Amino acid sequence: MPFKYSVFTVMCPEYDLEQTAAMAKAVGFDGLEWRVTKASPEPITQPSYWRANRSTVDVDKLETTLPRAKQIADQNGLAMPVLGTYLGCHDHANVQRVMRVAAEVGVGKMRVGSPGYDGSRPYPELYEQAVKDYAVVEKLAATYGVQACAETHPGIITPSMGLMHR
Repeated sequence: MPFKYSVFTVMCPEYDLEQTAAMAKAVGFDGLEWRVTKASPEPITQPSYWRANRSTVDVDKLETTLPRAKQIADQNGLAMPVLGTYLGCHDHANVQRVMRVAAEVGVGKMRVGSPGYDGSRPYPELYEQAVKDYAVVEKLAATYGVQACAETHPGIITPSMGLMHR
């Protein structure tokens, strides 16, 4: 089975949604993993990956921005295999909202992060809370038919596959 490649749109801070999709299509990507978080205030004068990224689906306006992103992807023949959200497993209301809208537009997966780790709370306490929160996320995923992909990332309690497996 051949691999398919998607670009996580955080990598395209200088491009808006249309430009990102056109670029991805032009270089041969198969899909887009849209960055889903709060949009940067306009105007963006100095694009950056994390704070001033034009290639962002605004989570605060998700009911309009995600269907628009889907339309843009479709127009460019690109799949939307997963949403790159910045939501934590504790944020049940927004996880539910994103799952609902993702299901409406046909996106079957989204990233959901575990608690951050900065040493201020003991790891076992964070772990126990994450297990409880992911149980809620699991039920939401079953309700909406959207798979929650637990994220590995530095600075959270799951920075590795080993800790994710635990």
